[in-house]
Amino acid sequence: LNICLISVLPHQDGTFLFNEPLNIMGVWIALEDATIENGCLSFIPKSHTSNHITLSYTHTHTHENNTCFLEPIERRCIRNPNKKEFDTGNMLIFTGPVTQHEESEFVSCPVKAGDAVLIHGQVVHKSEQNTSPITRQIYTFHIIETNNSTYSKENW
Repeated sequence: LNICLISVLPHQDGTFLFNEPLNIMGVWIALEDATIENGCLSFIPKSHTSNHITLSYTHTHTHENNTCFLEPIERRCIRNPNKKEFDTGNMLIFTGPVTQHEESEFVSCPVKAGDAVLIHGQVVHKSEQNTSPITRQIYTFHIIETNNSTYSKENW
């Protein structure tokens, strides 16, 4: 299986690496050119600040007298609390509703090899399936501010 041929469904990184207050940032580095043809990243612009997600609560973050209202993550990927040691069942489960997004909301973001894309933990993003003969190798990691922040014990 060539993993480069797999699409990544729309998601927010905070779904998988939840912390409070939510302050995760993804760093996505293209090791090769990422084009529309080979499935570059696509984003819903301003989705980290708009009402693209049905919310049950709102976090407020204050920085130097400016208040920003950030949408929290309602759908989460967590450790399966019912999984026993040595059980072959699912290690991870999703909680919360699946949010549907219109394809027209997404904007493609082609980048050159060596470019780094910084991804706010609440921005909705995805990548399409690579149907071209050209690979799309990337390296990604996430940064979380640990000062006054709690990393969820439910995270994987």
